[in-house]
Amino acid sequence: MENITLLLNLALWPLCLGMIGLILLQGGAGDISSAFGGGGMLDSTLGVGASKKMAQVTGWLAAGFFLIVIFLAIPPKGSFNAPVPATSAPAAVVAPVAPAPAAAPVAPAPVAAPAPVVAPEAPATPAR
Repeated sequence: MENITLLLNLALWPLCLGMIGLILLQGGAGDISSAFGGGGMLDSTLGVGASKKMAQVTGWLAAGFFLIVIFLAIPPKGSFNAPVPATSAPAAVVAPVAPAPAAAPVAPAPVAAPAPVVAPEAPATPAR
């Protein structure tokens, strides 16, 4: 099972790179694909119907990618419910540690009352 997983992981890298390359070559004019030779130039370079062929190859590569990823996502049989193997040596016994003595409670500091607010007196006659 480990060999199959290793082979699928190794096959996934070139598959991904091939898909990325094909996707970058496809597309309409004005996209980034035109910088790499895509966007209408494929039919003149690779022949008539090249974009359709590339779309089919991209679809097959995508299907292979999804199948490999789904297969790799399945956990091995018994990996979640496997019993813990017994060891030959007994586990070391650790004596419980006594809790630290609690500190005496500290009373909160008294809070001073806020100073009263005194409003300024208004003049009897308005100043001119």
